[in-house]
Amino acid sequence: MEKSETAIPAQGTSRRLFQSPAGQWMAVKAVNDRGASIALACRTFSISESCYHYERKLSDENAEITDWLEKLTIA
Repeated sequence: MEKSETAIPAQGTSRRLFQSPAGQWMAVKAVNDRGASIALACRTFSISESCYHYERKLSDENAEITDWLEKLTIA
């Protein structure tokens, strides 16, 4: 088999990683409860390591924007 042929995944074996909150939760649980490595947990649940480390950040600026949007809808 030529090298160029091995770079193309076979049909039905997509390597695309989904950014699933459920996958993130399961990966975190596997690492915390079972002692799995982050890389192994991410591969197992088909999420990227970026997704594993993602944390939603709320800022004071978001609250201020929300207040302004509410004022605009009332006016």
